[in-house]
Amino acid sequence: MEAANATISKSRTPDRQRLIYLISAGGACGLILILANVLGGVFYRTMEADEYLVFHLVIEFSSIVVSFGIFTVGWFGYKQRPDARNLALAITFFTVGSIDFVHALSFKGMPDFLSTNSVSKSATYWIAARIVAGLGLLALPLVPEGRPPSWLRPRLLGLAAACLVAALVAVVSYTSIIPPMFIEGEGLTNLKNVMELMVMLLYVVAITVLWKRPVFSNRATTFLQTALVIGIFSELSFTLYENAYDTYNLLGHVFKAVSYYFILRAIFVSSLRQPYVELKHTREELERSLDSIGLALSSSLELNQTLDLIVRLTTDILRSPYALVGLLQRDPGTLTLLASHGLENLPATISLEDNLAARVWKDRAPVWIGGINESTQPYPSIMSGGSFHSALAAPILKDGAILGIIAIYSKEKNAFGASEASLLAAFSRQAAVAIENSRLYQSELEAKARIENYVTQLSVLHNIGLSLNRETNRNKMLKMVLRNAAQLTQAGVGIMSLFIEGRTEVISQYYATWYQHQCRVEDETDTFHQHLARLVTGGDALRMTDTKSLEMMPENHVPLRGLLIGSLRDIRGNAIGYFMLSDKAEGAVFSPEDEEVISLLAAQSSVALTSADSFEKERHIAETLQAALLPGVPDREDVEVGLLYRSSEQYGKVGGDFYDFIELDRSHIAVIVGDVCGKGLEAATYTAMVKYTLRAYLGEGLLPGDCLTRLNEALLGQLPAEKFITAGLAIIDTASELVTYSSAGHPRPCICQDGAASILNTPQAVPLGVLPGQKYLSSQISVAHVCSIFMYSDGLIEARPEGGEPFGEKRLTASLAGRCCEPSQKVITDVLDDAIEYAGSLRDDIAIVSVRLAKHPIRPVHHR
Repeated sequence: MEAANATISKSRTPDRQRLIYLISAGGACGLILILANVLGGVFYRTMEADEYLVFHLVIEFSSIVVSFGIFTVGWFGYKQRPDARNLALAITFFTVGSIDFVHALSFKGMPDFLSTNSVSKSATYWIAARIVAGLGLLALPLVPEGRPPSWLRPRLLGLAAACLVAALVAVVSYTSIIPPMFIEGEGLTNLKNVMELMVMLLYVVAITVLWKRPVFSNRATTFLQTALVIGIFSELSFTLYENAYDTYNLLGHVFKAVSYYFILRAIFVSSLRQPYVELKHTREELERSLDSIGLALSSSLELNQTLDLIVRLTTDILRSPYALVGLLQRDPGTLTLLASHGLENLPATISLEDNLAARVWKDRAPVWIGGINESTQPYPSIMSGGSFHSALAAPILKDGAILGIIAIYSKEKNAFGASEASLLAAFSRQAAVAIENSRLYQSELEAKARIENYVTQLSVLHNIGLSLNRETNRNKMLKMVLRNAAQLTQAGVGIMSLFIEGRTEVISQYYATWYQHQCRVEDETDTFHQHLARLVTGGDALRMTDTKSLEMMPENHVPLRGLLIGSLRDIRGNAIGYFMLSDKAEGAVFSPEDEEVISLLAAQSSVALTSADSFEKERHIAETLQAALLPGVPDREDVEVGLLYRSSEQYGKVGGDFYDFIELDRSHIAVIVGDVCGKGLEAATYTAMVKYTLRAYLGEGLLPGDCLTRLNEALLGQLPAEKFITAGLAIIDTASELVTYSSAGHPRPCICQDGAASILNTPQAVPLGVLPGQKYLSSQISVAHVCSIFMYSDGLIEARPEGGEPFGEKRLTASLAGRCCEPSQKVITDVLDDAIEYAGSLRDDIAIVSVRLAKHPIRPVHHR
């Protein structure tokens, strides 16, 4: 509430001050008149005519000068400030000053002016001037703001001149008709006093209207209202004089002089000061605007956004809706038009020859044209139809170098001059900084994008290298290389070729989803591909931007726009093939970075291809050896055996897990399940060594623990430090129904009886080949009530889904429960299916042996 009252009080302060000012002025004037009446004869006297006329002329001509000064400022300042109120004020004081001039020349005692001068004649002109002044000031707040029609200005002046001439003619020619204002020997007439009262009433109304609807600043309005208040007392004085040269007439003219002093302060001085004040404010505003423009331009670092903003700000600053910005880019003699406002059908570029842009380019300074015609049009394609008549262009300069040009147009003639050129030049300097910043930002973004893309490509290359090392299938690997090479370089088409028995054979092709062509002439391309093969004999990669020089291109071959070739080599460095890429996306060309990426990929692929060939040979040997090491299912009456070996999906058929079934005599059977650390031929070699060594020890009649103890000592000198072997060895005595078991770091077997499965509780020990002097113990259990023994490698219980828990012993025993006395091979298959269903896939090799004792009949199989 207090804040609201403070606001109201603050808003009323100017009105209160103005009221005090008016009361003070009126009080001072009233006090002077009262003192004149009170003093009577002491104050009142009549001056000599010559003495009074000098005073009268000085007073009148000072007011006339003020009136014509107000007219001059308003009339000739109209072009800069075309406002209807200023025009009305100028016409009013032109009329008032003219009538006052006639009044001064018509005063009694002056040489006759057009007719005999008299007090009545000059009083008539006086009343006319005061009425015109009062009506003009009264109507001023009622005149609408804004620019009046151009035809009104000369007509108003003509009307004022006509009224003046009419007044002169009326007073001079019709003296007998016009009632007198003063009669010699009698004094003022009633008409004169009534007219003075009407003027005073007119002033009072004008003061009230100006109070409610001020048209000037608060200070100027106060001065103007003060002038009207003093004018009221001036008119009051002119109702009291008895002689044209007496004190009251003199006092009335003094009041008029003081009144015109305040009019001078209110209008003339304010009008003279106002342009300078406005110029100062405009300059300050311009500085603030340029600062804000600089901030606005720096708010955007995208070049297109910056150029659009420059165009919009140009139209705002110079108040014309037609502008464009062009920059010098690759061709120094061509201006590329990048942003515009209000202009249509612009060409993409403008040649810097014989046009406004060329003049700006040459002079490196703003250039403007006020009357565009067919011979001087700066941009004929833009100025088609002659709709534009003025143009202004300024260079965008940065450190003396020209970046481009800003141009603005108008449909009016001579719309631009030196001040607009200076303003546009100042703005163009701000624009140059913004454009340079945008370009630096764009270059930084591009460099950052190149670095990020390069890092991404290197990361992808690393992942590709890992994938290539894991992939052992030659054809799959080559397709992977081609696909990844095309995707890394955004190629539309790719070909993978190998050199086979003197021919160049296409292994695979790649077409991007957006690529619209398809090669239909593969059978006719051998000579062409041999030509491509010769191109890459000197390095890992080759990049060509011009494919016109390619030889023997088959007819109807897919078009090749640019070429990137990666060479595949064997271990000796001989070329064994290549992959070719063409037609980069979006019409781009292959870059040196693309060539470097392809060079790295080609080197990786060559190594991977050599490894794949070596692996393929090794795998064939390992598979042959492993197949020889895995025994078949034995045919015995006392036991029913199930055997299974399953390699992981990653390594095909060659793994490190193994099993063995050894018939020692009619009632003794040895079962071995083990896991050699490693894959391939090396693992198969160690498997053979372990199996045949154990067979020799078992042939000596040793217990399982003793066999593993001696095997451990034998392996310590054979295995590398990083290798080890796990093994579980069981000897089943079917006659005495006993099982002797020993383990070297291997998963414990399962025992199935009475429809349930449990893990055999046996001592655990470290794997073979790890610790010297390790003693492995044997455990013996009765299997009188056991229907089957289930032995396996760790790949079964460690099978797990991605990020999940392993299959584990609990799930294994649960899977075996209820299946114990089913056929052994089916038990193995079902348990393995459960593990795969749980894990989704196998990540390690699995070896399983299931032995069912014959005295337990096979239960019927119930399909679930």
